[in-house]
Amino acid sequence: MIPALAFQGGREFKMPNGIVRSANITPSPTTGIGNWTKDAFINRFRAFAKPYTPQPVAPDAFNSIMPWPVYGNMTPSDLSAIYAYLHSLPAKENNVVKFTPAKELAQK
Repeated sequence: MIPALAFQGGREFKMPNGIVRSANITPSPTTGIGNWTKDAFINRFRAFAKPYTPQPVAPDAFNSIMPWPVYGNMTPSDLSAIYAYLHSLPAKENNVVKFTPAKELAQK
């Protein structure tokens, strides 16, 4: 974890196909979720509600480690509360590169 960057993203997760990084979920309008409406936020999660069928991901493609189906079954009220909390945080600029494929890492 990167305490100084709480909610600003950038935490790295090494995966077999590369490095996945957490997203900026502060209300920054340029690098975070500041432009997301509450409905868009809720719908993003609800898209993964049951029944959800995972889609295959190519070996060198980005794959989120977010447990979307777990959150997808939360109530709209609970998701609204999360949205309100995240929008109460200070907006922080942190442009995160979400994914670096293993083949790019090997070239460095």
